[in-house]
Amino acid sequence: MKTMWAVLVMLLTLFAMPVVADDVDRWVQDLKDPSPSIREAATEALYELIQESKLNDTRALEPLIEALKDENSSVRENAAISLGKFNDTRAIEPLIEALKDENFSVQKRASESLSMFGDRAASPLIEALKSEEFFVRNHAARSLGKLKDTRAVEPLIQALKDKSAEVRENAAISLGKLNDTRAVEPLIEALKDKSPVVRDRAAVALGELKDSRAVEPLIDALKSEEFFVRYHAARSLGELNDTRAVEPLIKALQDKYPEVRENAAISLGKLNDTRAIEPLIEALKDKSQEVQENVAISLGKLNHTTRAVGPLG
Repeated sequence: MKTMWAVLVMLLTLFAMPVVADDVDRWVQDLKDPSPSIREAATEALYELIQESKLNDTRALEPLIEALKDENSSVRENAAISLGKFNDTRAIEPLIEALKDENFSVQKRASESLSMFGDRAASPLIEALKSEEFFVRNHAARSLGKLKDTRAVEPLIQALKDKSAEVRENAAISLGKLNDTRAVEPLIEALKDKSPVVRDRAAVALGELKDSRAVEPLIDALKSEEFFVRYHAARSLGELNDTRAVEPLIKALQDKYPEVRENAAISLGKLNDTRAIEPLIEALKDKSQEVQENVAISLGKLNHTTRAVGPLG
């Protein structure tokens, strides 16, 4: 009992102390403490110092890198977060190694931190796409989209063929963010992927790239058995500004899912084609209030270049 109280008093004292830059050596020393709670508190304190820009030396860098191997997952997670804020390239390789961590939260934090390094992390992350470890390839594919570095385009195109559907999904997401038309044809091909989630993400990415080559493939995607693929295909067609999509989107106003009908209405408003007026007026009777509201908005957009549509609703 006395030992328990001693530990409790020590912890209370520890958490009550303000975090100041002069305490860096003490926090670093605490990273080696036998108690997981003390080590976790130390990583939190170091993070706070880094976050507040009070820590401008590298005394904590190597200890935090070492903490990525701590037996306690909370310590590893806090270390991963802090290393991203530290923004020192010596942390990149250890953070990539942390993508293999058995704990998903640690993997996620390492991935997020790698994204903070910008183009300095591009080459190591591209190399990580070749890892035998699924978790490493998966997080690398996701992180590369956040870097906005077009060196990742071709490697991510190759990742669309990865044996893991989750890696292919993240590759598609990232290719949409990189805004490079080299990805258009591979993403069109990904609309045929055996995984519906990959097909869905490809539909989203093609809308982001806004390339007219995707119009017909996205029109075909409106016929998908999966409603979420139809949902994003309808949304993306509105981004491509191509009137070939008008008639298929008019047909999509009859989809059994209100989410698809809603996106069809939104996209028809963007395409500014008078063929949509009468079908949209009819869609004001839709049983979904959200569909009705978006139909009214789209009719308003068409109204200023066509004819008055009377009171809506």
